Order: sequence, then structure tokens, then C-alpha cells
Amino acid sequence: MSVEQAKSILYGLALGDALGKPTEFDALNRIKALYGDQGIQDLPDPALYTDDTQMTLALAEGLLDVGLDADMDKRMNAIGKRFVEWSHSPDNNRAPGLTCMKGVRRFESGMAWYESGIMDSKGCGSAMRVAPIGYLYQYDEDQLRDVAKNSGIITHGHPTAISASIGGAYLIKLALDHVPIDQWL
Repeated sequence: MSVEQAKSILYGLALGDALGKPTEFDALNRIKALYGDQGIQDLPDPALYTDDTQMTLALAEGLLDVGLDADMDKRMNAIGKRFVEWSHSPDNNRAPGLTCMKGVRRFESGMAWYESGIMDSKGCGSAMRVAPIGYLYQYDEDQLRDVAKNSGIITHGHPTAISASIGGAYLIKLALDHVPIDQWL
């Protein structure tokens, strides 16, 4: 692991997020009408990232606050604490998902991290923030799976959302391992 790799992942994620932000809530036919079949190609000006990048940074900071090998409860509580800080930040003005916000509020109210996630939400909010997990636990698949699963549970309790979190982190690992995309499945 290198600092340069970590920066590349986070900068790449933020730039991709900023590129997609103008079309975040648009239907495919509207995107094609505005940008053609290739979709948006140039960064908007200003290039602003969304809450997805903000929560990704909060997750990474939470893990680094307590250490990558800390007890799972300590890691998840540290992530939850960073999510709470983010939820009260004046920069949290970028249309965060209702499930993420509700799960964070439940955690903040004193509910345990493993109970705070919304059980009926199959949303992608927990999967969009797992890139640091794929990087930080690239060489430990058991930890990658467990940390991705548990970090998702803080806000999203549905098995589909949890599976998406694990899958998203694992795809980052596969990319870093230089596994060809056609072999990812």
C-alpha cells in the first residue's frame, strides 16, 4: 500500500463523482438528450462531488482513527462517529439519501451500529462508499468482507444493500489486483 495509491483512489472517486453529479437524478433518456449517447464527457465547472465522496472520506477517516486491526466494534463506532460529524457539517448539503441520514440519526441517538441500519432499504448508499475498504484490506479477503458488511449495516440493514457493499469493496480489490474486467464475475 502506498500513499500515492490511496490518493489516486480517492481523487479518482471524487472526480468521477463530480463528473456524474449533473446527471445524478436524471433518467437515461434525459442524459442522452442532454449529452448524447456517450453521456457527459467533461467535468462541470465548478466540479463538485456529492455526499457519496463525503461519506467515503468519513468511512476512511473512521478506520484510520482507530487502526485497521482494531476490534470490529471500535472500527464501526469510529466510522459511525465520522458519519455523525458529516451529518452535522455545513458541507452536508448535497442531497444525501434518506436511508443514510436515518441510519446515522439512529446511530447518533445511541442505537448500536449493528442495529442502526434501515432493514427495508435496498439502496446503494452503503456500496458507494466502500472503495477505501477494497484498498485497505486488499490482501485480507476475510477482513475486506467483514468490514464492508459491517460498515454497510450502520445505515443499510437489508441483505441486498449489505451484499452490494461487499461486492463493491471486492471489485476495488480486483481492480487493484489487475484482474481483467471480463473475469470479475
